[in-house]
Order: sequence, then C-alpha cells, then structure tokens
Amino acid sequence: MRTILLVLALASLRSNVAFAAEDKAGKPQADAKLVDEINQLVGRLNADRAPERDDAEKKLLELTGASAAQSDRVLEALPKDSDQMPLALRDRLARIRQQLEDRAAKISTAATTLTLSAKEMPLAEVIAAIEKQTGNRLINNSDQQGGEGRKVNASIELKNEQFWPALDKILDKVMLGA
Repeated sequence: MRTILLVLALASLRSNVAFAAEDKAGKPQADAKLVDEINQLVGRLNADRAPERDDAEKKLLELTGASAAQSDRVLEALPKDSDQMPLALRDRLARIRQQLEDRAAKISTAATTLTLSAKEMPLAEVIAAIEKQTGNRLINNSDQQGGEGRKVNASIELKNEQFWPALDKILDKVMLGA
C-alpha cells in the first residue's frame, strides 16, 4: 500500500512540475537536467530509510550553490505542495523551500564586489555587466524617464569595489542632462 502511495505521489509531483513550468512562461526556467535531478531527489525525500531522506534533503540544499540566481532556479523547479503528497514530504519540502529562500536572501544582501572598465558605454550594457558579475538584479527604467540611450559620460575604472559605492560612482557618471 505504501509503495502505491509513493508511486502516486511521485506521479503527482512530476505533473505538478510540468504544470508549474507551463505557468511560468516568460520567467527564467531551470534547465531540464536540473529539473530531473530535483525530481529524483524529491522522490528520495519520501524514502523508507531516514538516512536516505536526510541525504536527499542535503543534496537539494547543495544544488543552490552560492548564487541567488541558482537558488531561484532550484526554488522554481521544486514541486508545489499538493494534498496528494504525503504530509511528511510536504513538511520536508516546506523546510527546504524556507532554507533556500533564506539562503537567497543572504546571498543577495551580502556585500558583492565589482570590477568594471567602461568608457562611453551605454547604461544598458553597464547594467548587464554588473548583473552578470554580481548576480544582483537591476532594473533600468531610464527609457521611461526620457533617458533612452544614456551612457556612462566618462571613463570609469572600478577594481574590487563594494557593490553600492560602485553603483553610486557609475550613476554619477551617467549623462543626466541629455
């Protein structure tokens, strides 16, 4: 009986992941390999032996690495809670989800450093370089403020600068009167 419930729970989890992927059109998706790995580990969260369950939980937490973006991908790939899941599995998933969210918050608020060399570079390219280097997401709404095509007005050289002071320096160099 327990085996049948486990098979039904796993089938439900896989369909939930598929529906979640469809619902998130337009959002960055976790790659198929990551989703498969997460599905396998989630299946092991309901194993008969506690060490196997604990190992699966540990490995799910390790998948996040050190970037907020990776944490987001893992969170997106985790199955949503369902009444079809065993209660113990829902509890473990909730605990994992909370830990991943806490890690992502700590990562995103940690002091990141920035190294950048820019001369007459469009602001959009500068922002993309900052996001790529730091993992911090920035929104450029200068086009809404009538500032399409804004550039860093002078050359700027940053080497291992703290994120916020570096961002202040960059924004000081943006042509504001154009």
